[in-house]
Amino acid sequence: MFAYIFLDETLTERQFLAFVILIIGALMISVKHTRFYYLREVWYNVRSKFGYILGGWHASTSRLAV
Repeated sequence: MFAYIFLDETLTERQFLAFVILIIGALMISVKHTRFYYLREVWYNVRSKFGYILGGWHASTSRLAV
């Protein structure tokens, strides 16, 4: 971007595509440390705790339980 601003250079289509892919990759790597990652961890913890409670209740009331 600085070369475009200061040196009046432009990117070819392939270079621009490579730049976009690099930016998207960097964003995907950094998502791990954002609140979305935290919310996913909270969801897994809640699901694991309630899954044990509800899973046991479901297994005891299921028609397939012997």
